[in-house]
Amino acid sequence: PADIEALRTLLPAGASLELLSPLDEARFELAALRRQRPGCSAAMLSMGGKSMQLGSEGRLVSLPFAMHLGHDLLKADEGTTFSDTVGRAAQAYAVAAASAIAAQKLEPLGGLVVGVTDVMDVAEPLGLVDQPPLLAPELVVRLESLVAELRKSGGPGDLSRSSLHLLARALALAAVARTLLAPNATLIFPSAAGSPGLRATSSAGARVESQSEHLTLSMSHISACS
Repeated sequence: PADIEALRTLLPAGASLELLSPLDEARFELAALRRQRPGCSAAMLSMGGKSMQLGSEGRLVSLPFAMHLGHDLLKADEGTTFSDTVGRAAQAYAVAAASAIAAQKLEPLGGLVVGVTDVMDVAEPLGLVDQPPLLAPELVVRLESLVAELRKSGGPGDLSRSSLHLLARALALAAVARTLLAPNATLIFPSAAGSPGLRATSSAGARVESQSEHLTLSMSHISACS
């Protein structure tokens, strides 16, 4: 594209510009998680502006949708209520997720999953950062509650820019959690500084194991990623 070539002309001598493929993006994000948290073998869930990535050893997935899909729909004035607009955005994410699953023949991801990048921008207002792990269906419930609160607004003009971004990200994350995370997938959202709350109490592991007889995550596994 012309804009890429124009950018290349601005680079200093000896510098080069390479475009990452969607799967390369997932690979580098997973590598960053492994480097930041040695010993963590959990899967990764990330979000950007126009794509989302799932990653684990031997399995990398890039989804061709993220915040901007819903954001553009939420800002559009269709002459209906904002609640209806939010519903159309949610449906668009559901269709996008289903299309990605069909095109890439994806299976739901289980086990321990660590939220990174813009996923953390949703986890923080939900109060999930550095908290005990929760199962994917629990995350969906939390996200639905957040969306229900934000859709009470009279329209995009009544929401701040950050709140509109949050709503779009929450809708995207909910669509992925419903369709691409197995019911026994367990999520944690550790801050960059670590997660003392998870390391300090053994009740987190007990809580995880009590919610599904098929879930046998050890505290050592969780702590390595927190």
